[in-house]
Amino acid sequence: MPELPEIESLCRELRPRILGRRLLGARVSQPKAVNVAPEELSRQVYGQVVEEVYRRGKHLVVALPGGALWLHLGLTGQVTIRRAGQSQQDSKVVVAFALDDGSELRLERAFMGQAHFLSRSESQQREQQLGLEPLSPEFTAATLQQLAAARPRWPLKVFLTEQEVIAGLGNTYGDEILFRARLHPARPLSTLSPTEWQAVQQATQEVITEAIELGGQPDYVGLEGRPGRYANRVHGREICPACGSLLEKLTLRGRTTYFCPRCQPAQ
Repeated sequence: MPELPEIESLCRELRPRILGRRLLGARVSQPKAVNVAPEELSRQVYGQVVEEVYRRGKHLVVALPGGALWLHLGLTGQVTIRRAGQSQQDSKVVVAFALDDGSELRLERAFMGQAHFLSRSESQQREQQLGLEPLSPEFTAATLQQLAAARPRWPLKVFLTEQEVIAGLGNTYGDEILFRARLHPARPLSTLSPTEWQAVQQATQEVITEAIELGGQPDYVGLEGRPGRYANRVHGREICPACGSLLEKLTLRGRTTYFCPRCQPAQ
């Protein structure tokens, strides 16, 4: 599933392409992906001008005068733009929004993906349901400690990937961050020292920044059809790149977690 780096990369590609464009309707191929009837979605977006494009957690948000489109790529989704003159019919399309230059903004291949239109108040409510943004100035070691204090028994990996606490991180980057921080994913939050929280904060921002610059994971394809170039160190791997040990796996909240027993010892 695309995580923060992939959606941030997409956001930066998409913003200059659709900012200021007027929406002329929507066509829906998979009604389960939208939160209103297809005809109602088309009516709601018709004539609205794109005011901003930004990321919140794992969501791409297209802000409009009367609300916002919240796009989620699901497990395998991709956002594309089909230019005027190109074929607009494609079996991979989940939802497509017509733009005033003759092009289409399309959500494709999005198994379990979403394209929800929310009013301004609904959009604000959804914003508030999501947690701390890892690239925000508020993402500090002290803030992480405060959030952890209310959840002392939680495993560290679960804490990092709980969207209502920290928005945007998932299974893959959670592993990558904890490997860089040299911390065991199952460590209870109450056992971390201030120095270790500083390591979590620093590793998170380093990994995420690097992944954004490289366009995310290789299985993610950006707006222009280019795959990401970020190479995982541990997630999905077998050998530790730092010490050569065999990586181990454990299950936390139903998700497979990769770690190095030597570089990330349990304490």
